[in-house]
Amino acid sequence: MGKNRKGLSPWRVVSYPRAVCSALKGEPVTAGIAAITVDGSADEVVHLAGWLGAEDELAGRVRLSEMTGAAVGTVVVLLSSRSVGVLCRSLFGWLRGDRRVSLTVKRSGAVEELDLDCGAGSDADEVLASVREFLDRR
Repeated sequence: MGKNRKGLSPWRVVSYPRAVCSALKGEPVTAGIAAITVDGSADEVVHLAGWLGAEDELAGRVRLSEMTGAAVGTVVVLLSSRSVGVLCRSLFGWLRGDRRVSLTVKRSGAVEELDLDCGAGSDADEVLASVREFLDRR
C-alpha cells in the first residue's frame, strides 16, 4: 500500500459505535439521542451512566460527556425504537427521593429537540409517550 507525502498510509481504521454495527446486522437503527443532565454532583452523573449502561438494551449506547470546570456533565444515550422504553423505565428506577434530571431528546436528522424535566414524582408513562411520539415524527 502506498503512502502519502507525509509518509502516512491513506487508510485508517474507523471504529463504528455499536449502534451503527447493529444497524448493519439488521437490528434497530438509532432513532435519536437523549442527553440527561443531573441536578447533583459529578458522582451522581457517573452513577446514572453506570445504572443505565447496565441495561442490556442500552449496553454500548451510554456515554458521559466531558466534565469541565463547574459543569457537572451529561449522560448521553443513543436511542433505538426498542431502547426508548428501557431508558425511561431505568431512568425512573434511578429517580428516587428528591433526584431531578433534565432530559433533552434529539431525533436523528432533525433540528428540533424535546426538553423535559423529570423527578421521582413525574409520570413515567407520560414521559415515555412524549419521547416515543417525538421520535416517531417525520
